[in-house]
Amino acid sequence: MVYVNPAWVVRGFSPRLCGLAGSKGLSSAIESTNRRRITYGMRATSHIPVCRNVARTRFGRQRIYNFEEQTNCNSMPLSLHRLKNLIAFATVLALGSATFGDKSNWQTNVETAKQLAASQGKDLLLDFTGSDWCHWCIKLTDEVFSQPDFDNEALRSFVLVEIDFPSDRASQSDFIATQNNQLSKQFEIESFPTVVLADSQGRPYAKTGYRAGGPQPFLAHLAELREKRIKRDEAFARADKLEGVEKAKSLDEGLRAVGAEYALTAYSSVVNQIMALDANDEGGLKSRYEEFLARRRVGDEVKQLMACYQPGLETEYISRIQALEQKYQPKGRLLTELQGVLGQLMLKANRPGEVIQLADSILKKESVHPASRLQWRIMKVMALSANRQLDDAFALIDNISSDHSTNETIVAACVGQKALIMLDNNQVTKAHSLVQSNVETLTGAARQQMQKLLQQIESRM
Repeated sequence: MVYVNPAWVVRGFSPRLCGLAGSKGLSSAIESTNRRRITYGMRATSHIPVCRNVARTRFGRQRIYNFEEQTNCNSMPLSLHRLKNLIAFATVLALGSATFGDKSNWQTNVETAKQLAASQGKDLLLDFTGSDWCHWCIKLTDEVFSQPDFDNEALRSFVLVEIDFPSDRASQSDFIATQNNQLSKQFEIESFPTVVLADSQGRPYAKTGYRAGGPQPFLAHLAELREKRIKRDEAFARADKLEGVEKAKSLDEGLRAVGAEYALTAYSSVVNQIMALDANDEGGLKSRYEEFLARRRVGDEVKQLMACYQPGLETEYISRIQALEQKYQPKGRLLTELQGVLGQLMLKANRPGEVIQLADSILKKESVHPASRLQWRIMKVMALSANRQLDDAFALIDNISSDHSTNETIVAACVGQKALIMLDNNQVTKAHSLVQSNVETLTGAARQQMQKLLQQIESRM
């Protein structure tokens, strides 16, 4: 058994999002340490809550699994994980007639809200929620949005808009339901609750979710996020007084202020303007945004291709990924990421020898991004293990641990991955000795992980 967690591939381009489920080990630690890294053009699968099968995430949101959007799939096997989610969903529905927090000052029609925001000089706060079924949405409403302290302060800066996806749609008009679905796609909502901040034109500049602590900490957080819009507007205002490449640089500064996530969707006209102003790539902006756009196109095609991934068809998927590589001729990091999907499929297809060769060819390149280099070293560990080259796999794990000796999360994950490979090869005593010798050297969460692993190993002895 190969312990593969493909979530380390850049967010939105991850086979995890395309249906290749990961499990445990070193790559999980890399995902954890890089969880908040966001890159232009790579987006996660959008989820429009038609069938609301939900699971709690570690960030206090509920992930949405939309079965209706996947009707093009030949089959939709119901895994144990999804079955548990359905049970959790049924439990939430069992709340029945429970009453939820008051949001009487909130709008539901976005166009009306935009008009109010424009006339009052305010921004929009859009709460994407499942008001009668989503646990964390209900908590956010009860603890923050329904509190008088929140209304008194937030209404000075925002027009509040509820974008609701209730399980009981009896009181929601078809117009609002259609509007909400469109907005969920537009803002690429992937979990509930999601709070989007936008200007009066509807251009988003920040996103957040549930935060514990009540209204005051949440209001302080909103004030920090609103600074992004202020910086954006200042940069755009400077751009109005400039020309050529300097104007392009100022516009780029404005997009950086709001973050990468929205650059190619909500600000496409600004992106086109930047590329036109830097037509000769004097400022390096045209080539950078071309790469962002290519990343998005490739990511969209990979997402569509893998949306209905089914085990046993890896050879077909490998051929299609290779066809995408020929079609787009990607370079640099985009090529490395596409090859990462290819490598994961090869591991699933039990072709570790090809993965080792691919990893070696990539790791020879000096231009490979440090994060990508680390990820490919992990991939090679998986392939070496699958190919029963255990000594080589252990040596590479030790090198990774040594190179990242100051990062306890990665060190612990290296020890854990090595132990898991040992267990997979019936080396229980060695695995126990390895983990036991490292428990005392680690601290905090890393030490707790080792202790849990040690208990699991001891249960097998």
